Amino acid sequence: MELLKTKRLTLIPVTKDILRYEQTKNILPDSLSEIFIPENWPHESITKDVLEVFLSLLNENRLYNFYWIFEKEAGEQILIGSGGFIVHDNGDYELGYSILKQYENQGYATEAVKATIKWLTDSEFDKNIFAKTEAENYPSIRILKKSGFYKSGFEENTNLLIYSYSKKET
Repeated sequence: MELLKTKRLTLIPVTKDILRYEQTKNILPDSLSEIFIPENWPHESITKDVLEVFLSLLNENRLYNFYWIFEKEAGEQILIGSGGFIVHDNGDYELGYSILKQYENQGYATEAVKATIKWLTDSEFDKNIFAKTEAENYPSIRILKKSGFYKSGFEENTNLLIYSYSKKET
């Protein structure tokens, strides 16, 4: 995976070294050495169990994830969020993302989600892309709608809304 750039962000591919660092906090990978990592990183939804699943999926080439780096005018780089895709057994891609509280509601997540969708769809992509979110998570729903997703279902066992991506809507 390659580095992605947007107007305000650099999206760096998540590697095994990065995930191992997140698990142990031992050896900082070179790719993060010049980046400020806030004290409240990672997002509360990224637990040790989630990191184990991510590492397993990455080893199986079923995780395509990026760290979102905000670049301040003075050249300072700050890790603010992450997001990407899990590839399911049927070949569908599930989008997931999180952003630190202090960077919410500033358009960063929408900017990063659009960039990752573009990266995926530019590679002659023909599979389904979907995301799940809680019905009361209005900021996430707003991000999905702005990024070309539409409500396509409801998952009863988890009480999550399902949103599907439509190329024509972006």
